[in-house]
Amino acid sequence: MSDDFLKEFLASSGWKQIQALLDNVLKTPILWVVNSSGEKLQDSDRLYPKLCKLIRSIPTGLKICAMSHSDRVQEVMKNQCSVVTLCDCGLIGFALPLILDNEIIGVAGGCYPAFEVPITENKLTELSEISRISKEKLRDSIQRIGAISKWELKRLMDILAIFSGSVTLLMNWMNRLYISLGLEQHYALKVMSLSEIGMIAGSELNWEDMLKTIATRARQLLEVDACSIYILDRNNRELVLSAESGLILDNFEDRIKIGESITGHVAQKRLAIAIEDTSNEIEYQNHTYKGVLSMPLMAQDRLIGVIGVYTLNPKRWDQTDVSFLSIIAVHVAGIIEKSKFRMEVSKELEVAGYIQVKLIPESPPKIDNYDISAITIPNREVSGDYYDFINIDEDHLGIAIADVSGKGIGASLLMANTHGLLHAYALSENNANDVIYRINNALYSYTESGRFVTMVYGILDKNTGIFTYSNAGHNHPLVYRRNNSKPESLEIGGIVLGVMKNAVYSQEKIQLNKGDIVIFYSDGVTEAQNINGEMFGETRLHNTILEYINDNQNLIKAQSLLDHIYNAVCDFSSGVPLNDDLTMVILVT
Repeated sequence: MSDDFLKEFLASSGWKQIQALLDNVLKTPILWVVNSSGEKLQDSDRLYPKLCKLIRSIPTGLKICAMSHSDRVQEVMKNQCSVVTLCDCGLIGFALPLILDNEIIGVAGGCYPAFEVPITENKLTELSEISRISKEKLRDSIQRIGAISKWELKRLMDILAIFSGSVTLLMNWMNRLYISLGLEQHYALKVMSLSEIGMIAGSELNWEDMLKTIATRARQLLEVDACSIYILDRNNRELVLSAESGLILDNFEDRIKIGESITGHVAQKRLAIAIEDTSNEIEYQNHTYKGVLSMPLMAQDRLIGVIGVYTLNPKRWDQTDVSFLSIIAVHVAGIIEKSKFRMEVSKELEVAGYIQVKLIPESPPKIDNYDISAITIPNREVSGDYYDFINIDEDHLGIAIADVSGKGIGASLLMANTHGLLHAYALSENNANDVIYRINNALYSYTESGRFVTMVYGILDKNTGIFTYSNAGHNHPLVYRRNNSKPESLEIGGIVLGVMKNAVYSQEKIQLNKGDIVIFYSDGVTEAQNINGEMFGETRLHNTILEYINDNQNLIKAQSLLDHIYNAVCDFSSGVPLNDDLTMVILVT
């Protein structure tokens, strides 16, 4: 019986339209559907990503793909929920339960065209050996496939959860109504509209556009003349009209006091109100609309607004109307909360960005016989990287580069603390390792667990050229000597800062001579990736530096070399956003 219904459901217009919605939002179609016995009922070969098509074109690859599908089906059946896992080729695969009367009668699945982590050369070799497809063909098939971010993965899972719930709702209503009322098409379209609202709530539209679109969809779904969405202004204890569709605005207030009018009463009582005919209600006889259904928008126990739908003629509201508007209200409340969170994050990033701008030197110091240049490029609004120069005295300059864990206001405050500690101890301690030691203990005392800082701090004697440094878990700076193509790596020091009290740090003194180059950099340089997931790497960095040195010989300039490296990284990773902040400090003697 369930198999017969599933086949009917997969042939319905409702299923086709809801699939189209998912494809429109995620650019990811449903590729296959199986029943509870594993029998394949739908398989859209032509819609698979290019990499999948290539692998599935040979028997071995097709078998691997089928096993991957089977594993996901079993996991869905076992856990009774949607799953997102890795395919053997490294792409993101997903599977969703098709539930009828609390029983899984089938599983639908697909493939999101992204890697969890960038595909490496080793992974490409392994895939080539398993599938017996040449690496060249595999490499060509993944050219436009990047790695999925944590945020994007969470968004994918959220939208799939909404989609799965919408499909379940559609299936169950279609089943009941098809059997008892013969109204499958009418209600399928209603549920479709409800599903679309869920998809809109998970989309990337700005919140004003989302609310406007949802107000329009709600009006269509409930077959009413108008819809309004009011949001609570907590400062003035008023409800502010934030979105509407079809509303006769001349008769509606932009701002409503709590307790006034139908909308204000809903907010005050935090209960839904359904009025069949306002002309029969003494309190609302002058209301523009006859039929009114209004309910509060809640976030946990907090009132955040009110949604209402209206008809010009009297209307008897039934349980289906109330259920539909309740579901819409949940989506609207989620959108409002998400927008508030984004505003808070935006303010946080603004504060963090301001802190960062104040901490990074406006320009490198000008010193006789030395040429210094520096750059930091955040991969987001706020960087976790930091560099600094400290004028210790007339003869000594402190140079530091650091990477603070985390992002946002927390990382910026940690950066600010590190900046203050560095300046304080650089002026009170004579040795680089003592400065690092003092900073480590201070950070350990008041930094929350899981936070840390990597840093290289060095002291340059301007007169002698002696550079004394200590490296606390940071990328090793490189020293290039005149007429020597092999760089020295500045590795001496100890562990990262802030994770162990009284950690021991050593230091090393090196002599810098005229024509020597010291390059400090963060992992954003070497870990920059291209479209194939390959990293820029230390070897490519070394070759880039040598290329510049060989081309310029005695005309080496710090800024020119910095630009050369930066341009090489950008050319290499063309079309792929930075994975991390990119920072460099270059010292030429």
